[in-house]
Amino acid sequence: MIRLFITIFVATALLLGGALSCEKKSGTFWIGSLGLNDPRIVLASQLATALVVSSYDLEGNFLGVIADYQGENNGPRGLAPFDTLYFVISLEGDDRLDLGYLGGGRSNYIQSSFLTGTLGKIVKHPTSNDYFVIENTNMIERFEQTGARVPVTGNPFVNGALAPCAAPATLRTLVINNSGQLLALQSGAATGFNYTIGPTVASACVAIAAQPTNVNDVINHSDGNMYWVGTNSQVYRASQTMTGSTSIFNSVASINTPTALAELPDGNLIIASDLTDSVEVITTAGVYVGTFAKSVNTQQIHSILVVPGQ
Repeated sequence: MIRLFITIFVATALLLGGALSCEKKSGTFWIGSLGLNDPRIVLASQLATALVVSSYDLEGNFLGVIADYQGENNGPRGLAPFDTLYFVISLEGDDRLDLGYLGGGRSNYIQSSFLTGTLGKIVKHPTSNDYFVIENTNMIERFEQTGARVPVTGNPFVNGALAPCAAPATLRTLVINNSGQLLALQSGAATGFNYTIGPTVASACVAIAAQPTNVNDVINHSDGNMYWVGTNSQVYRASQTMTGSTSIFNSVASINTPTALAELPDGNLIIASDLTDSVEVITTAGVYVGTFAKSVNTQQIHSILVVPGQ
């Protein structure tokens, strides 16, 4: 049923796009006015009074709310790409995954009986296209892009200890390194886990040595480094295995309690600063560029997704 739904959903979107081409070419969310040749910045806010996923252009101009979850009291937690027009949203509340449409709107994607705990950030594997999502801060669930759970039944991809690694307790963020391994980092401990992805579950684990501080988010940058933000408000550069971390930015006046980051098309880092209720930009050399956006939609950001243009 899920495979059929996705096929119908995307086909409907394509037909709608064709129909819109014959209509008046105007409106905030008309597919042409979106400028899909240009990247879009998508923010997931879980502020109690603004449970929304919103969209911005590269200049920080607000384009609109893509998905408003205030009425159903769902908190958008994670963001991951789906294709050029859609992206995946992990929701804490109903515990499901939605598809968000860049032109505005969302629809149910995956609602599994296995997604019953507190959902967190989500990452898409660049080659298998599988999705990995944090659940209950101590487990990781895995789904194919078709919506099928992997494994179909039984324990999730990560469930407890996998020797020599201890059981995770405060998982906060996930990233795939250039070797195709899944790195899982914690916000409550300065340690992490490097999981080998088996056919269904994690087949091996290497403990990631204690970092200078706990981790709120991490990305695999196109320059070959990992960049991550710590609970101590600093921004770090590290290797593909999260070793050799070096602080590149430390100014709480500009970035205080960073909760999420992403790579912009020019290579700069876009970072959510929770205590300043803003989204900030720095270079990978640690040079402050400026404020990207600051509004009600930039408060309590849990995830940032940069969607490349077509």
